[in-house]
Amino acid sequence: MSNETFFFALLIFMLISTLIAFRLGKIWLTGLVMCEVVLMNIFVVKQFDLFGLAVTGGNVLYGGIFLATDLLNEHYGKKVAYRAITAGLAAGIFMLVTTQLTTQFIPNDFDIVQGSFLTIFSPTYRIVFASIVSYLIFQNFDIWFYDFIKKLTKGRFLWLRNNVSTVTSQVLDSIFFTAIGLLIIPALADNKFLVGFVPWEAFWDVVIFTVIVKVIVAAFDTPIVYLAKWMKRSQKSEV
Repeated sequence: MSNETFFFALLIFMLISTLIAFRLGKIWLTGLVMCEVVLMNIFVVKQFDLFGLAVTGGNVLYGGIFLATDLLNEHYGKKVAYRAITAGLAAGIFMLVTTQLTTQFIPNDFDIVQGSFLTIFSPTYRIVFASIVSYLIFQNFDIWFYDFIKKLTKGRFLWLRNNVSTVTSQVLDSIFFTAIGLLIIPALADNKFLVGFVPWEAFWDVVIFTVIVKVIVAAFDTPIVYLAKWMKRSQKSEV
């Protein structure tokens, strides 16, 4: 089976999971955001080609966070959505600290995973810094921009605020993260904790490739937010 097949399988699973969490309530959606932040930071080390583009395994889950916070923003208000982002940040930091401490244990003769742990959880500090700052800035920006468009259009055009806020945030996020976390800076080339991976001449290619995959994920958001709205109305009518 192709990478594209698994990509759409993961995407559909993420969408269904988000709808189930939405049906169960805001606490479940917040919990899903926390799970996605943790898994995203693990899956980001998985590299593969998709539609001829080089991407990471964290792209679908990152798009899922935008969908979850849009649903929280739409149905519970921006303050609840902001709290979900804060909870996700706390989960990510908890995961970072616990994995770093766990890898420091000296393995015994029965251990078979230490090498894999070091490969997956040894951080490049530039990437960690860029990931945290980018997450905070652009997830919060997405919530603010979504609410701004909603007020500007007087609650109409759900598709507009969902797509414009998400795509704008994703584009800005991709530019920022690639520049701060991945771009090769000659002065830092000898420091393994600050090394970059993307040469200057490939900067915009990487940004565009990343954005394309994120936009594909975002395109599936719109039917879900409308379905969620229908589900919410059905719940109210049952009451």
